[in-house]
Amino acid sequence: MTIGTTIVDFLTANASLLALVPEDSIFPVVANEDTPMPFIVYRYSVSGVEYSKDGHADDNCDFSVLAVSGDYANLQLIVDQIRLSLEFQRTSDTNRIGLSGIDEPVYGDGMYVQKLNFNVQIKSY
Repeated sequence: MTIGTTIVDFLTANASLLALVPEDSIFPVVANEDTPMPFIVYRYSVSGVEYSKDGHADDNCDFSVLAVSGDYANLQLIVDQIRLSLEFQRTSDTNRIGLSGIDEPVYGDGMYVQKLNFNVQIKSY
């Protein structure tokens, strides 16, 4: 299990989100050059490891999902659907995904961006 696969699986399982952003407009790390808006970019990092006596470890993972649109009202709809897709979700490999914040980086030229920050603990075996 990778957290990147989990993020995509949850996002693409939401038909309401896919009605706003096509599945081929969801990217890891960076969007393809000349990708039309709207699109989504996700990235993650492991912020810590928790070890047990027997050496097993759980990874504490932070990830962000950036929504980009040329229309602010549309952006808000996308952000709502991203949050519904991910917040409180869990798999057999992860604890519950938690939202840790939303911010609005400043962009121009008709581009609106919101960044949703999440955290999750990935279970080890």
